[in-house]
Amino acid sequence: MLTFISRVIYLYGFYRLGQLFSAFEQKQYFASKTIQHLTFFSGCFLAFTVLRKIVETIYLNFYVLEPGKTEITGEHLGSLFVPVLFFIVAHVLNEARKNEEEMGNYF
Repeated sequence: MLTFISRVIYLYGFYRLGQLFSAFEQKQYFASKTIQHLTFFSGCFLAFTVLRKIVETIYLNFYVLEPGKTEITGEHLGSLFVPVLFFIVAHVLNEARKNEEEMGNYF
């Protein structure tokens, strides 16, 4: 069941990524909708990564290792770096958009 949910999240994330690229194609780099697409994509990517690690850990505990011998290592946490980086980029773009709206045509 977790695998199915993670796949649905994965597909929705790629749908949002497609929407993001179509917004880029229309040169809407700092539009609110574009930043929202990036935020949703990074959220789906993060949720998929977390669910994948949970499924892998459950599989290892039941079928490969003795129960309770699975450790969370830096390798497991390192896979969370890219989705968190996308969240940071989305936040920076949102702040840039807000600053541009506040400044108006001062430049």
